[in-house]
Amino acid sequence: TYVTNGASSLQHISRKFKVPEDVLKELNPEITKGKIDPKTVVYLPFREDHSLKNGLYADIYEKSSKKVRRSRNHDRM
Repeated sequence: TYVTNGASSLQHISRKFKVPEDVLKELNPEITKGKIDPKTVVYLPFREDHSLKNGLYADIYEKSSKKVRRSRNHDRM
């Protein structure tokens, strides 16, 4: 699950987790409008034992541009 922390949309969440928007619509039929209110629970297509620390799914989550830049600078040193 994912809990929105501000006004969001399924399109934004689908980009964030790299999941097709139609899959999110299928898993969350109660979300019909374009904007999603804060603190709304959105179901994602992952296993129950899935966690953010699991290396198998690390490529699904976006790294912030600051992290990427820091990592590149570190590698150059």
